[in-house]
Amino acid sequence: TSDAHGLLKASCILVSNWGLMQNSWVAAGLFWKTVCLGCGFVVVATPQPERQTIPLAVNATPWGADAIRLQVASGRQPTQDDGTTPLLQRPPSPPLSCSPTPAIHDNLQVSCGADGARYFRRQSDGTLLLTETVEFGTVPLDGQSTPPLTVNWQVGGSTVFGLGQQRQTCYPEGGRQTPTNGRVFASGQTLTFDLAAGEGGAANTLPWFYGTTIGVGADWGLWVNIASTGNITLDSTDDNNRSITIFFDAASHLDYIVTTHPGAAPLSNRTFSLLERFTEWVGRSPGLPDWALGYWHSKNRYASQQELLTAAHGFANRSIPVDIIVIDWMHWKVQGDWHFDPSFWPDPTAMVRELKGLGMEVMVTVWPFSFNGSRSFDKLNSSGWLVQSISNRPAPVYEPDGLHGGLVDPTQQAAREYVWSMIKDGYYQHGIRVFWLDASEPEYYEMPAWGRVAGRDATFKDRTFSEIGQMFTWFWVQTMHEGLKAAGETSSVMLPRAGYAGTWRFGAGLWSGDIHCNFDTLAGQVQTALSAQTSGFGLWTSDIGGYSAGPGGNCDATNSSYREVIVRWFQFGVTSPIFRQHGQRDTEVWLFGTDAEAAITSIIRWRASKKAYLTTEMNKLRDSGRPINRPLWWDFPHDPHTWSCNSTFMFGDQYLVSPVVGPGIRQQEVYLPCPSTTSSCQWRHEWTGDLYNGNNLHMIDTPLAHFPLFERLFE
Repeated sequence: TSDAHGLLKASCILVSNWGLMQNSWVAAGLFWKTVCLGCGFVVVATPQPERQTIPLAVNATPWGADAIRLQVASGRQPTQDDGTTPLLQRPPSPPLSCSPTPAIHDNLQVSCGADGARYFRRQSDGTLLLTETVEFGTVPLDGQSTPPLTVNWQVGGSTVFGLGQQRQTCYPEGGRQTPTNGRVFASGQTLTFDLAAGEGGAANTLPWFYGTTIGVGADWGLWVNIASTGNITLDSTDDNNRSITIFFDAASHLDYIVTTHPGAAPLSNRTFSLLERFTEWVGRSPGLPDWALGYWHSKNRYASQQELLTAAHGFANRSIPVDIIVIDWMHWKVQGDWHFDPSFWPDPTAMVRELKGLGMEVMVTVWPFSFNGSRSFDKLNSSGWLVQSISNRPAPVYEPDGLHGGLVDPTQQAAREYVWSMIKDGYYQHGIRVFWLDASEPEYYEMPAWGRVAGRDATFKDRTFSEIGQMFTWFWVQTMHEGLKAAGETSSVMLPRAGYAGTWRFGAGLWSGDIHCNFDTLAGQVQTALSAQTSGFGLWTSDIGGYSAGPGGNCDATNSSYREVIVRWFQFGVTSPIFRQHGQRDTEVWLFGTDAEAAITSIIRWRASKKAYLTTEMNKLRDSGRPINRPLWWDFPHDPHTWSCNSTFMFGDQYLVSPVVGPGIRQQEVYLPCPSTTSSCQWRHEWTGDLYNGNNLHMIDTPLAHFPLFERLFE
């Protein structure tokens, strides 16, 4: 009834939306609830839509070790290209039949039931892992040619992790709306992709899931190979009956891959093996080259060549090593020039040469928009290389100073080649080979309230945003990767503000957007980092120190309270895969006062001294997708203490980190695990050299000069 719906709407909490859409839960008749995207979930129950009986065609295909890809369509074979063909890298194997007997591949089996559901079981012990049902819509939404799709997986008592990057806070005690069990992110928050696009990429949600059992590790992994925009919810009626429901705005058929671990896999390897499979399917990050492993320095913004050089020499004169120094936006005359304004940047070639002499590579920001009057607009517009609306009108994004602008359509090979030719002429020819792909959600593109063209009305050349909008950044980073490779570069290093499965295989990282400069935000960044990296985004970073003040905030370098924030953020950031400061403020470290400068300088130098270790860890990321930062339970799943929702995590295989994420904290409890709960082991404090026994909780001193960082002294 409408009253019941109103009650549910009031009581349920919208938490995750990937895609550029509005109110799809209304169109789908669904209500989206609380989810935990990096720490698991226990959430509010809501009714599921009635299931319709539809004749289905099912293709089952082995997809690497212990994995089966399932494609399901209504009334036809699910063989047509849905736009994600370039995403998956493994060639298909001979098909399996899942009816009337189960299809078996390694340690996984799937049976297609007479009831219209698909059942996945682990072969070694018969455990039911997932049950899937799908409903195909018949009426396309908002002028789309492809109708929507709703799919549900029943996951039993599994605690679910994954789902990409989520900017949220992990409660010390969590669960449902009143936290109770330590596995819930930010109960009560609302996150949607369109809001994220407007303020800096809060969430980059991926349909990649782990199902886990506390004390055991991951049982299964699920990748949904559909790039349509839509909504996702994790739901539960009780702790043994949980489900995942996804509504896609426009999807021709269902396409997903399920994997599990080998039957004899040790506990400590089970979760790693699932991420290894996922990154095998969509591609692995190459890691960072040696020249990008140290400190990246940035601010909004260095307005001229001379201002940038002055800052660079300030670091060099203080013997503070900087690997990459960044030129932010507005260095152009008109957006879409992809070229320096010579009035402020008179000799980029000489500038880059001088900076490389100081040991610094130059990174420049590149936005995916072109505006009337820029070097590129006429060619892009006349060639049909800008995103259009479904009604074939030009699709403007925003109009600064009255200039009409468009979004590049990077799904077209010719458009990518042309854009790279402009970037090569504007930047690469000067010696710049590192690109900051800002606003790559794309920003401004799902803001109907601001008078923008809604993403749902936008279309690439062959497919609409609703069909493959989540792959925009994938094609955009491919543009730079192809160009760099053609130019003879062996390494691609890029930093987009959005991402999708496999963007990392082009050398693309990810950062958490325009965040506030306070301790509450810093605390949330720990969980954001773990959620992103354990979902495949191996090269992750945040704006060290926060980007902007927010209401009532003060990020000024002279503010003594903020000086504590910036030091503690550097201590967290130094253990991130990408070590980078950025902000809408002065960011030169000598401006923060003597004590803060000394602490930050020491941190930057420590990072530079660890390049050999970082290279080893980057090679593991490249070879197996092994994340550099992950929760303790990945390495020590047998120990229930490691499943607690706190700020302690691994920095590669050898270091345990527990950053200080609150003001005035000069002591902090840190739990140090061992390979088993009955064995003995030791950890060494990185700064004091003191030894600590594992399987114990320790009170650690945390003066401003250092933070809890421990090296493991055991195999």
